[in-house]
Amino acid sequence: ATVLEKLCSSFPENTAKYCIITSDIIGTNGRNVEIKRLEFVGNGLENHEGAKKKLVAYTSNSYEFITRANAMSALRKLNYFDETLLNNCINACLSSNGRLASPANETIRYFYGQAQHKKLISDKIKSFEGKNWEKEILNRLIQ
Repeated sequence: ATVLEKLCSSFPENTAKYCIITSDIIGTNGRNVEIKRLEFVGNGLENHEGAKKKLVAYTSNSYEFITRANAMSALRKLNYFDETLLNNCINACLSSNGRLASPANETIRYFYGQAQHKKLISDKIKSFEGKNWEKEILNRLIQ
């Protein structure tokens, strides 16, 4: 756990202050401090929608797999889902890197288990145009 996480859980009344203080800190492994800060901000502090959108952006293939996995985890904790996240997770599910594909699979399954997201996920996977092996991987997520 990051120091930010420990501080915010020990002194929740100061969470907003800690998020402001750490706003310029990215962190080390997989933007760990920034993603944890965005998670706290996304959980109800000011500009929480912007924080969620930034987390979704971190799930894209523009970032390395640790950042992507950290962002997916934060979005599951925030219970935030949109079509961009779904597209980024589909891309990650098809990666040969298991440390990326596994959290992406987990994220799609998590949101597929919620009635309000089931149709979007199902429709997107059923209409996916790709190789047979890719379709098989994706279809296993919704069975």
